Amino acid sequence: MTRMSVRVAQHRRFVLLGLLFLAAANIAAAQSDQTTRFSTIGPILLSGDATMVDGSIQLVPPLPGQLGGGFRADPICLSSFSTKFTFAISDPGNSGADGLALVLQDTPTKLGRIGGGIGYVGSSPSLAIEFDTYRNRGDPNDNHTEIVATYANGSVIRVLL
Repeated sequence: MTRMSVRVAQHRRFVLLGLLFLAAANIAAAQSDQTTRFSTIGPILLSGDATMVDGSIQLVPPLPGQLGGGFRADPICLSSFSTKFTFAISDPGNSGADGLALVLQDTPTKLGRIGGGIGYVGSSPSLAIEFDTYRNRGDPNDNHTEIVATYANGSVIRVLL
């Protein structure tokens, strides 16, 4: 096990971050036969422009330059970690940008850069699953999913899914 994975296992916090430059996102908690709303899975800390709407997190309103995140307040143990979530990106009539990310990081409520940073770039160390809806420089297209590991020394590993 590498030093990074040991640190991740010891003190990562579950972080759900997102940035939608012109679109809104509603993030619902785990899905099964019935929806579990955020209010039933423990305290969620909101940051930036995020708000709670009917048990879901609206990361940002449909306005330019918005940045928001929802963070689990309690640390989790990654040795038995799993999650399920659903999300909607919607603002009819607008193209929207830039996407959202599910992020593991050790700094609760820390948001990264807006735009192509999808709200988490600049937070290190971190591990993110990016749902990118806008083609920025270096992106393969305007609709891709990617795993991004950012190490404390600033090095980055990207895996396109």
